[in-house]
Amino acid sequence: MQLELRNHAELTERQEALLFKLEEVPSAPPPLAGQRRARALRQCFPNPAAGNSEVADSPSGSVLVPLLHVESPEQAARRAVQAFSAGVHGIWLVNSGHTHLPATAALEPRRVQRIELQAAPKTTKTLRGSSAKTAEAVASPEQQAGLAQLQALQACFAAVRERFPDRWVGLVVPQLSPLQVFGWVAKNCASADGIWLQELSVGPAEIEWEGIASEDQPALRAVRLSRWLSVHEQSDLTSVRRARQSGGWLGLVFGPAAADSSQLVHNEQDDDVMGDACQALLRYWSQLVASACDVVVTSCPASGPGPGCASAKLRAMAPGRPLALHCSGHRGSAASDHSAHAMDAN
Repeated sequence: MQLELRNHAELTERQEALLFKLEEVPSAPPPLAGQRRARALRQCFPNPAAGNSEVADSPSGSVLVPLLHVESPEQAARRAVQAFSAGVHGIWLVNSGHTHLPATAALEPRRVQRIELQAAPKTTKTLRGSSAKTAEAVASPEQQAGLAQLQALQACFAAVRERFPDRWVGLVVPQLSPLQVFGWVAKNCASADGIWLQELSVGPAEIEWEGIASEDQPALRAVRLSRWLSVHEQSDLTSVRRARQSGGWLGLVFGPAAADSSQLVHNEQDDDVMGDACQALLRYWSQLVASACDVVVTSCPASGPGPGCASAKLRAMAPGRPLALHCSGHRGSAASDHSAHAMDAN
């Protein structure tokens, strides 16, 4: 019986290797800055004050960075004081659409307003020799709301930076595309220590899926791989590299891989036990993101963190280190801060 089971397991592994073309995995692109990246990351985070909380007793090399949803400069500074007093290593600030400057630009229901920044109007010479700006197109209400959200985030960041000039403060800017966020941060929040790109269109392969009509199985199951995607096919990675080179901002960049339910590459990617195919996909995915970003961000399962949460995923993605594990708790009010990065800075 044991021999039959072993033979079946070996046959299953060979079939999986063929279906997912494990012998055709592309060569990993070189990581950004190599060991210097990890060394810079460790230097960015001061040790929290001992004795404040269990955060101060975190394992060597790991750091905790909560995500703070801002509502006003005063609220942002107050929540930052609470976070740093608890012993965290840094904080993220994000405007999820709940604050606007001016407030009159807000649209209901309040949500993140994704916009594209427009170029400044050109100045032309008139017949009399004086300068005049060309007529600007009237901004739509959505554009005005997005700009107001950015202005509010800038004000909240300024309040936190004034209170904590030497602590690690990063930004999440969902209002802008990865192509534009670097220039905006360089101009408006130049002392920001990090940018977290939550939306980055990067994937390791094209996967074929099949539905499963069973209550105890996922709705979809990865059955085969159509083709692996090379680093040259990842336009967002190219945009990030170019934007970092031209934006004039020198902080750390965090990029996602298997970071939420929309980034699904295999039905086993959040399981405690995963096959060779899922491991290969996650490993290559992390290496792709690491070629343009300083830290690769992945996530706990949607059910929330637990003992040994995502350990199999982290092992598979280890070649993309440094890694950050994003764990989200229950959703409360607009400003609830039940979200954090647990990051291995080694």
